[in-house]
Amino acid sequence: MEKELGDVLDRENDNTLYGIVERLRRVPRLEGNRIDKTHPPTPLRIAFIELHPAAPVVRIDRTEEKALEAEFNSLVPKIQTKLIDEYREYLYEL
Repeated sequence: MEKELGDVLDRENDNTLYGIVERLRRVPRLEGNRIDKTHPPTPLRIAFIELHPAAPVVRIDRTEEKALEAEFNSLVPKIQTKLIDEYREYLYEL
């Protein structure tokens, strides 16, 4: 059980672009098909995209990928702060 818990913690503490995107994808699925200000619900949008894959239009090499990842990762703190602020505003609007 410790290994499984360690794996979960590693995944949840993954602050790379990939880790953040994966967490953002899981949250709506865990919340179910709640409809609020957006429609259709995010899990249904994700399911649609997954059922209708498209070939990539742009391809990049490993060097370009690393540069993009570094640029995106530099934005993580600012994005996290903005998301937290917006969530707090949402909580107090209710």
